[in-house]
Amino acid sequence: MPLWLYFLRLYGRYWPIARGKGRITKWVYKHFPQVSYPVVAPISGNIMVEFHPWLWADFCSLVICTPELYTLAYFQSLIRPTSIILDIGAYIGAYTFTAARIATSGSVHVFEPNPQSAQRIRQTVRNNGLTNILLNECAVGNQSGILQFHLHETPTESGLANKNQTINIVNVPVQTIDEYCQNKTIPKIDLLKIDVEGAELLVLQGAVQTINEFQPTIIIELHRKQSTSFGYTVEDIVQYLHSIGYTLFTQQYGLTTRPRLTPLQDMNWDREIAIAKPV
Repeated sequence: MPLWLYFLRLYGRYWPIARGKGRITKWVYKHFPQVSYPVVAPISGNIMVEFHPWLWADFCSLVICTPELYTLAYFQSLIRPTSIILDIGAYIGAYTFTAARIATSGSVHVFEPNPQSAQRIRQTVRNNGLTNILLNECAVGNQSGILQFHLHETPTESGLANKNQTINIVNVPVQTIDEYCQNKTIPKIDLLKIDVEGAELLVLQGAVQTINEFQPTIIIELHRKQSTSFGYTVEDIVQYLHSIGYTLFTQQYGLTTRPRLTPLQDMNWDREIAIAKPV
């Protein structure tokens, strides 16, 4: 990798003050020459991943582990060696491989419908000899079946809803979390991470039995605009979580990534990451 990227990565990975890292990384991404070839480097511990630095999410993951530095730190703080984690909408696996590195006696169940992203996860699992990851190349919803998946020119924006700049449409299988957990005889779920570009309520509705039984902590990305494509609002998702006994929080930003939660108030942004904890 270029020398400037090597030193930026050292700063992003090891400098103890987290505040400002995202802004600096974004500024460099916009103003420095674009790296147009894959870079192989660790993503979590010694787990090696092939990054595509011309894509923003990859560039940010290469430099500071993830575009969601504070949320990933909180996610990591919840994982124990025996944890069972569901990562729904994994992209290239920043959360997946962070969980797999810690939950050595547990398991990470990954759901990724984008064929290119799933292939990259599969390659990382194979290249690193990981045995505690179960990859499911499918979407997750409130009923099983086949749906059209819209591939966006920015892979992280691909999803079940149609958008501008869709470059291809593929049919993907869809399953519910309740059916999956029953078929796999999963004994518990400790942590549920959901990032599905607006289809969050569908995922929750298809996981109601699992959530009621296991009461996992839920990390969920809320999308105000994308949710309307599925016929509901962010407020409907929040209300649903309240109705099944969850309180919502957001992660406070500080000088470090030490987890600090504050109750979720009115959502003023188009995109918000919420942490739902059982009452």
